[in-house]
Amino acid sequence: MTTAAIDPAQVSEFLRGQPALAEQVVAEYLMQHQEMLARIQLPSGHTGRAISLHERQLEVLREKNKGLEQRLVDLMRLGQENDAINDKLQQWTRQLLLTDDSQAAPGIVLGAMERIFSVPQMALRLWFGSSASASYVVEPNESARAWVDSLNLPFCGSVAQVPKEQWARLGPWLTTPGVETRSVAILALRKGIQPTSFGVLMLGSADLARFAPAMGTLFLERIAETASAALARLAAQV
Repeated sequence: MTTAAIDPAQVSEFLRGQPALAEQVVAEYLMQHQEMLARIQLPSGHTGRAISLHERQLEVLREKNKGLEQRLVDLMRLGQENDAINDKLQQWTRQLLLTDDSQAAPGIVLGAMERIFSVPQMALRLWFGSSASASYVVEPNESARAWVDSLNLPFCGSVAQVPKEQWARLGPWLTTPGVETRSVAILALRKGIQPTSFGVLMLGSADLARFAPAMGTLFLERIAETASAALARLAAQV
C-alpha cells in the first residue's frame, strides 16, 4: 500500500464515526511514542507560526480564560445594574406605602416613577367605574382592554411591535404632540391573580433601547404588582 492510496477525507470520516476508537488509538500511540508529543507542530492561532502541541494548548487555555474573565466582568456589571434598579424600586415602593390617601396614589405612582426611574413618558388609565380622579379614568375600547387582559407579562418592545389597532387606542394616552415614542412598556393592572385588568400603566421613551424586547421583565412585573396593590382600592368591579 502506498501513501497515495490513503484518502484524508475517508480517514476523517472514519475517525468521526468512531470517536472512542480514535481516542484509544491516539492515546495508545502517544503513550508508546511520547517523544512525538514534543515533535508535533501546529500553527499558532495568533502568529500563524508553527508551535508545539503544548504551546498550542496553552494558547487555547488563555483564550478560554479571557472568555471567562469577560463573562465575569459582564456578570458583575449586570449585578451592579440590578442592585441599582432594586434600590430605585424600593424607593418607589416606599413612596407608595407612605400615603394612606387612595386618591393620591395615581399621582404618586407616576410622580415617583418620573423622579426615581427617570421615565420620560408615562400614562396611567383606570377603566370606567374607578373612583379615581377623572383625569385617570377612561371607558376603554373592548378590543384594547382584551389585549391588555391578555398580557400575562408586561409588554416590552418597540412601538412597531404593538398591534396597530391596539396602539391606535392606547398610544394617545402616552404620547404628546411633538414627542416621539419609539419603545414602550405596557403593564396590566390587576387585583391579585384576577385574569381581567382594572387599568393599564404605560411607560415610553424615544430611546429604542430603553424598553427593548430582549430585556428581562422581572422588575417591570414587580412594578405592575406594586402599582396594582396601591391602586386596587380605586378599582370598582366592572
